Amino acid sequence: VSEVTKQYDILHMNMTQSDEATGKDFSYHSIALFFNPSMMARGMVAAAKNKFRKFYLLNQDYVFGHSNSKAFKKEIERQIPDAQIVGNDFCPLWGKDLSPFLTKIKASGADVILTTNYGPDISILLKQRLELGVKATVINHAVIEPKVVRENPEAALGSITLGMFATTTTTKEAVDFTSRWKNRYKDGSYPEPDTVSAKTYMDTMFVLEGIKKAQSVKVDKLMPVLEGMHQKSLNGEMYLRACDHQLQTPIPVVTVVSTKPPYFSAPVMLPISATIIDEKDVENDRCRRK
Repeated sequence: VSEVTKQYDILHMNMTQSDEATGKDFSYHSIALFFNPSMMARGMVAAAKNKFRKFYLLNQDYVFGHSNSKAFKKEIERQIPDAQIVGNDFCPLWGKDLSPFLTKIKASGADVILTTNYGPDISILLKQRLELGVKATVINHAVIEPKVVRENPEAALGSITLGMFATTTTTKEAVDFTSRWKNRYKDGSYPEPDTVSAKTYMDTMFVLEGIKKAQSVKVDKLMPVLEGMHQKSLNGEMYLRACDHQLQTPIPVVTVVSTKPPYFSAPVMLPISATIIDEKDVENDRCRRK
């Protein structure tokens, strides 16, 4: 997609998670509107560092899972030098049974499972963890979606999760957004906004504001406006870093504390300073030259 948008000289709103998209594969036409694996690992380890010391890494066996495992190791060493990584496994994508991995986790004495599993893989992990009596706390990014908790609330209890939006966020902007959503979709399948919806809303409004200021959708006119642009979001002020086009935003961290909606605790908002990656550490000449 990035190559095609470059060819046709149009903006690429990249909503995936990839260090490469803002690093070695940087494209001037592309902006990264979701936090990347390095940022996510930094946030997840920050959420763990005051509580846990024995970490088991369990991630999906493809490029996303391997990128996150590498980032987790780096962040644990950086933030919690006295911690132990007691295991590091990769599970098949969309596997039906995670019990062999969970049995190893139980035997390892781990007190936390750091995982970026999502979709059915996180649901199966939570369900089988409860069935097998694994006590290690799950820290993950996908559990912040209410639909994941709704599938098996008992299994999700105690999990720590973070993302671009939490339904319990109480900023003025978040309360207003949630109220308007509920009024519009109260009879639908999603009577309250989930993280994907809120993320898409914030990112789209950000780009629309840039278009209004630039009075153009042409990349050569729009990008100089978007680079470094600040805007109020549902979580607080966010901005697009100019050198790598990576969105920087506060990130809510919540715990699953109830088996009934809204499921989550009030968020602890990680400031941008807690998740931002230094420019010198980005594999991108635009950043490193600075």
